[in-house]
Amino acid sequence: MLIAYSIHKTDSDLFMHRTIKEYLENNSDIDSKDIPIIRRVNGKPTIESPPYISLSHSRNITVCIVAFRPVGIDVQFMKQLNYVQMSKRYFSNIIKDEIEFYKYWTAAEAKAKCTDEFLPKVLKNGNFDDCKRLDFIDNYVLTICTKDDSSTIFFNMDENKYLDPNMPFSSQSSLMR
Repeated sequence: MLIAYSIHKTDSDLFMHRTIKEYLENNSDIDSKDIPIIRRVNGKPTIESPPYISLSHSRNITVCIVAFRPVGIDVQFMKQLNYVQMSKRYFSNIIKDEIEFYKYWTAAEAKAKCTDEFLPKVLKNGNFDDCKRLDFIDNYVLTICTKDDSSTIFFNMDENKYLDPNMPFSSQSSLMR
């Protein structure tokens, strides 16, 4: 499973194609040129057959995940919100803590993308067993949802390099310096 990211505004389709190409070159004999990205009626990007893909942006950050099993990803910048009011409106329980709110919200978004379920239904259900929050950039929450048990590899599109999976994200990214 590959997660590519960039800190610069980028064209979503080009970013997805580049992520797919990077993933397939290292994990498959499939030619990335043979995989068209299509947009559903709701605008969500998808691929008709594996690999699976998911995309998210927040501010200038773009993240994309590719795997051979269904995946979803969400990244959110933690801005000031009325968490209690938002959780009363959308969640099955009231959340009063900023970090908890964003963990729950990004898990719901990632799960909805992974399962193709309607976001309000996912928020009310509240089952995020397949979701995992990952170490990422300060003030951002990044969550993935998948049943893929392969290792998660980060790829920095801006620097065109892989991150060492045995070291914390924050110690390897120029974003943190």
